[in-house]
This record gives sequence, structure tokens and C-alpha cells, in this order.
Amino acid sequence: MDKYYISKRACEYLWQSKGKKAEQWLENYDRYIEYLIRKWKIKIHDCEERSRFGAIFYCSSEIFGEVVLKIIPNFSERLYHEINCYNYLPYSAMCKMLDYDYSIGAILLKYIYGRSQNSLDFYKSLFDRMNFEKKLLRDNYLFGQNYWEIWFKSVEFAKTCMNKINYLYREKLSHSITLSYQKITDLKNGALYYIHGDAHWHNIVGNTAPVLIDPIGYQAPFEIEYARFISTYFREKQSNTNELVNTIHYFVENILFQNMCYYLGIDVTLRACNTFLEGNSLAEILDAIYWADSTWTSIADILL
Repeated sequence: MDKYYISKRACEYLWQSKGKKAEQWLENYDRYIEYLIRKWKIKIHDCEERSRFGAIFYCSSEIFGEVVLKIIPNFSERLYHEINCYNYLPYSAMCKMLDYDYSIGAILLKYIYGRSQNSLDFYKSLFDRMNFEKKLLRDNYLFGQNYWEIWFKSVEFAKTCMNKINYLYREKLSHSITLSYQKITDLKNGALYYIHGDAHWHNIVGNTAPVLIDPIGYQAPFEIEYARFISTYFREKQSNTNELVNTIHYFVENILFQNMCYYLGIDVTLRACNTFLEGNSLAEILDAIYWADSTWTSIADILL
């Protein structure tokens, strides 16, 4: 495995989470890529250097034109969740999946020109459309992971890992978890929808029209779509509490404001807990815990 790029962090994540399966898959990695090159008649031009759960290549295909080749090992549940999302999510803005290969673990997507936009109007137009197109969970559900089940599992795992971090950050994370528990009882029995689940602005591309990529696929309250976007925007723009209030009102004018704040805190707490599962560095774990704590502090200020 030395011809085709895969990041060190992806290798470490796979080794840590999948052990022998990952070792065997990585031993054959170059051969797998060669097979996909022949199958889809592609030429690789570039790659994502920090892909965490596999590899991403930017390519041209004699069959499909400009494409993105996404490698997610075939022993990873992420592969099946993502393929199901591209097949079944109700949103018209989903990126087009051109083909996939279960035997190796690969998804071929249409390449979309354009990255993060400066105007919130660009993103609001997308979320308005998603809200209109959303579909309620059916009894014979098609796909997706129950958001609340994932939340509780991730939190319980994080509790077992707290000895990795210092006392101050253990207290911050414990406080975020406690605040989340206090609000989940009132929220978790609401309606569930099929949602993208990770629609932050890095997963929305396009120059003229927004396109969704990299879905997780949850059965969840639709508010989680807003929470994932707003919390990332709040964090990376280093916005203050007043700007957070304005952003929430701008996006979710028809949703109870107080509940939206609680969904925001609950979701950033999940994301902080997930860092223990996803092979993050200690610095990344501490940053996510700080972010969750800061979000809950802002929520407390907002709702006073």
C-alpha cells in the first residue's frame, strides 16, 4: 500500500476500530484502486489529504465525466449507510451517485464545482427546500440509524474514556451531558424523519445551487438538520451569542425557538462524545468538548 494515497489518520482509525480486517484490507488497497480504475475507466487527478474514514479521489472517467471516487472499506457500516442515503434520502439536492462497489467499498459520485459560500441566503434556500421535502419515518423504515439510540451509545462510550482527559474537560463534558439529559426526555418522543444528518457547510457544495454530500443518514427530528449546520457555522465563524440568536431565527423561524436551542446543545454534545469513537487526536477531543460547553453557555445566556 504505497502507490495510491490514504491518510495516516484514516489508517490509524481503521487499525484501531477494525483490527485484522483493516490490516488485510490495507494490504490489498493498491490492488483495489487499480481494479476500480479499470472498472470505471478513471484517471486520478487529486485527493483529499485528511480524509478520516477512508480515501477520496478527484478523477475523470471515460464513462461518467468528472467524478469523485470515495473509498469506504467494505467492512465498515458507513459504506452501507451512505449508499442507502444516496439511494433513499428524499432531498432533491443530494449529489448524484453514479455507481458503487460493495465488494471493495467504493462510491462514485458526480463532481460538483464550488465550495463554501459566504452568503447565508445560499444555505437557507437549501434548508427551506429540505424542510419542504422531508419525509416522516415509516413503520417499515427504509434506512437510517435512530438518532437517539446513537446519541445514548456515544455518550455512554465517552463516559468510559474520560480518564484520557484532564479534570477540567471531564467536568465540561459531564456538564454538557447532564444538560442534554435534562432536555432529551421532553424531545425524544417527537416525530422522526429521514435526514442527511451531517449537513454542515463543508458538506454543502456548488457554485449556483447547493448540493448535499457525505450523508450520515439518521432517523431523527428534522431540527437536527438545522442544529448540525448552525453549530458548525457558529463554531467556525467564532460568532458571539447575539449572532447565534440571529442565525437561529433566520433559519428556523417556524420552529419553537427554545426547543431549537436545546437541539443545538444536544447535537454538539453528541459530536463531542463521537470524538472518542472516531480516532480524533487529544487536541481535537478537547476542542470539541470546549465547543459543546461554550454552546450550552450561550444557550443559557439566550434563554435567561
